Amino acid sequence: MFSKIAILFILAMVAMAMFGRLKYPTLPKRKRPKTAKKCKKCGTYLIGDKPCPCEKD
Repeated sequence: MFSKIAILFILAMVAMAMFGRLKYPTLPKRKRPKTAKKCKKCGTYLIGDKPCPCEKD
């Protein structure tokens, strides 16, 4: 009895997975920069378009 319930549960999960793949095919992957931007003078990481603190002085 328990094996029948387990098999039916697995089959239901497989069917749900198949319908999910039909509805949502593989999504395009986001492109990420390979390396983070660093300051050429001091080597600190730059966030956004702000200038490096070492260049303000």
